Amino acid sequence: MSAYLAYLVSETLALSGIVTLFFTGICHAHYSYYSVTKEAAITLKRLFEFAAFLSEMFVFAYLGLQVSHSSSFLLLLSSAPLLLCDLPLQSILCMLRALGRPDMFLTDVSHAWLA
Repeated sequence: MSAYLAYLVSETLALSGIVTLFFTGICHAHYSYYSVTKEAAITLKRLFEFAAFLSEMFVFAYLGLQVSHSSSFLLLLSSAPLLLCDLPLQSILCMLRALGRPDMFLTDVSHAWLA
């Protein structure tokens, strides 16, 4: 209810309701996480991660369908080289990031091989 109240106040004062909801969400994320039990915090974190994943999946699927149905095939043709260069570029960036952290790959994974 506080998010709706903040939105109503901002609309009454002729301010941006979207920005108000954004900052209200930040405040709720900061304070609400610490006012619940540990189990509820873990559940909320996983729930919001799943909701973010679904939202992201919807946006990319919607944009992908819009691009594939558009008459501009130049966009589709220009994305092919980017897709081919993506994996080597990610590998190079990961190796560069790991240079400063020699202990990054020294984790104990012996429990993973026990079946």
